[in-house]
Amino acid sequence: MGLSNTDKNLINQFREFFIQNFDNERIKYNRHHIFVNSRPLLREFVTAKNNLESLKNEKVLQSYFAGRFDGDGSISKDLRSDCRIVYSNKKEAEVDQRLIKIIGIVRTKIYYYQSARTFCLYVSRFEAEKFINKISLYSVKMQKLMFVPRRDLVSR
Repeated sequence: MGLSNTDKNLINQFREFFIQNFDNERIKYNRHHIFVNSRPLLREFVTAKNNLESLKNEKVLQSYFAGRFDGDGSISKDLRSDCRIVYSNKKEAEVDQRLIKIIGIVRTKIYYYQSARTFCLYVSRFEAEKFINKISLYSVKMQKLMFVPRRDLVSR
């Protein structure tokens, strides 16, 4: 089970979690990658992925879409047009198209780009700002663009 990311803070947060929950010999770490040898943790991630459609909590879904957006999403510099998330398969895009409605984003379309063999879930430019506002507290990418404090960095 591994995580790759260019955000060192995110990698370090996962590293701390792994250090607290796993023996050191099970953890492999470098600047942009962290791995832990744990079948139970892998099973939990696979189970969660297979049960996405059971998610109903809006805050959980906002966080989920922030992660999706940070990993495979983009938006134009005006933070309004070309708001999209890229997928390798149609089923995942369709599941997310249904889930995004729960957070109040209803104007979306899925496009298939044959040359890239990818599917894109586009958020209408009329709802892009609303979408960005919904995910900004959880999004590393939007955090850097908007300078809004993230929930995982707020002291408790």
